[in-house]
Order: sequence, then C-alpha cells, then structure tokens
Amino acid sequence: MNLFDQDTAITHLGSGIYEAQLHDRWKVVLGPNGGYLMAIVLRAMQAEITAATGEPERSPRSLTLHYLAAPVAGKLRIDTCIERNGRSLSTITARFSQAERLIGIGIAAFGKPREGIEFNDWPAPEVTPVESLQDWDPFGGHGPVFLKNWQMRHALAVDESHARTGGWMRLVDTRSPDALSVAAMSDTWFPPLFMKTSRPLPAPTIDLTVHFRDDINTLNLATDSWVLGVFETRVAHQGYFEEDGCLWDEQGRLLAHSRQLAVCSEYKKG
Repeated sequence: MNLFDQDTAITHLGSGIYEAQLHDRWKVVLGPNGGYLMAIVLRAMQAEITAATGEPERSPRSLTLHYLAAPVAGKLRIDTCIERNGRSLSTITARFSQAERLIGIGIAAFGKPREGIEFNDWPAPEVTPVESLQDWDPFGGHGPVFLKNWQMRHALAVDESHARTGGWMRLVDTRSPDALSVAAMSDTWFPPLFMKTSRPLPAPTIDLTVHFRDDINTLNLATDSWVLGVFETRVAHQGYFEEDGCLWDEQGRLLAHSRQLAVCSEYKKG
C-alpha cells in the first residue's frame, strides 16, 4: 500500500465512528500536519457518505476544519454525523478527538455533478515547467519532518515585497492525485508569510477550508503527476494572518482552492 494511503487509513467502528493512527513522520512542530489530518477526516467523511448513499460519485465539494488543539502521534477517533442527505447534495459533520480530548471539528458538503453554466476565469499562472526544475527543500534539510513525504520544486520568481510563493508538489511515494492528497497539499507548502520574515516561525492553523473545483477522483491522473500550488497572504494583523491557495494539475485544470487563518504572534520587526 502507498505510504500516504497507509498513514491515512481508517477503521470503521460502527455508528458513524472511525479510528485512525496518526504518525510522527507527518509532524510539523507541535504535532502532525493539519493537511495530513484533513485527509484522514475527509477519508472518514467520504466513507460515511458513500455507505449512506451508495453513490461514490457524490464527491467532496467543500470541507472546513477548525483545529482546536494540537494532535499527537497515536490513535485518532472521528465521530461523523450526516446532517442531511438531499437528492444531489449531502452535508456531514465530524468531531475528532484523542483520549477524549477534542482536537477539532469539521463540516463538509458532498455533491454529484450538475448541469449548469461553465466558465473559468482562474487559469493556472505561467511558471517554469516541472521537468525543467530541480527538487527543492525550502529549509535546506532543517525543516519539519513531514516535508520528507513530499517532492517539491519551486516555480515562482522570488519577490520579497509580496507574500506569495508556490511550486510543484507530489508525494515521494507517488500515487495518483485525488481529493485526499489535494486536501493535504493545501497545507503542505511553506507559509507565504515567511517571504516577509527573516526566519521561519511557528504558524499553527486555526481553520482550513478547501473548495474542490473538480471531481478529482474521476480524473484518473497518472501516478507520477505533479500539482501546482500557489499561495498568498495579504494581511498579517494582531498575530493572525490569512493564506489563500490554488492548486492546478499539469494540464492547467483548477483542482481546488483553499483559505486558512493561522496564528503568528512571535515575529517583531527589527
């Protein structure tokens, strides 16, 4: 089994309850990475929706997690509840905990494809093709442990006047990108806030939302496919900052966009 699938595996305990094992190889500073945790919760939600509807084409469209406390390596319990199953859209919530300590709360919408107006004014930016770039480590081998699970190639010109960065990503243990891995990628690239600071800083996520703009699971992307991510922060104020991200496949299709609010209160200019 692919390492990512192994490390995000869930066990159904019945009555909407799932169990997973968090691993230290996905650790950031205080605990496992938020995108990795999102992938696990999404897997549980997806399993519950499919079991309830019998419709695997009812795919994730929106997912928000609020992170209440830092997780640790070990067992994770996920309690899901389908709030409503409509003809084409389902809403599901989840509470995830460790040793009866609530770690976070999530809500997601799953929906089947619909007929409607079609346009895309959010094209992928023109960047250096991935095959022309070398593997890149933003921290020179001294970054968070979880980055060892990812292959990254920086693709945007550095402009320290703007908190904007991004590049190509894929799992080291390659697998076809899907909603689970794209959810994880939304919180993989280093925070664009670091473009404005002289050193990396702790930046724990308060909440993370991912809007899935394609039914990624049906695209059948190649196992060695890359995903382009671009991330930007426009405001840092009173110890909080936002981060907006977009993720495209190699054909320029918009897979997802994300937004998170995070904490960064330790940096003092000068």
